[in-house]
Amino acid sequence: MVQGDWVLICSDGLTKMVDDKSIAKIVAASDGGKAAVDALVTEANRCGGRDNITVVLLHVGELPPALP
Repeated sequence: MVQGDWVLICSDGLTKMVDDKSIAKIVAASDGGKAAVDALVTEANRCGGRDNITVVLLHVGELPPALP
């Protein structure tokens, strides 16, 4: 993991409805944060939304120096 990375934590309510490639496109096309989360939940619901949809998107900020 490096500074600037996005980390997606989600339930199968997202991944069963939206494929990985589409998830990546949605996150890349948004400004990140809440906009990306909202877009992912909206897409999962548009694709059927047959399960609970949980999405957490973390942005890696400045990392501390490596330990010796």
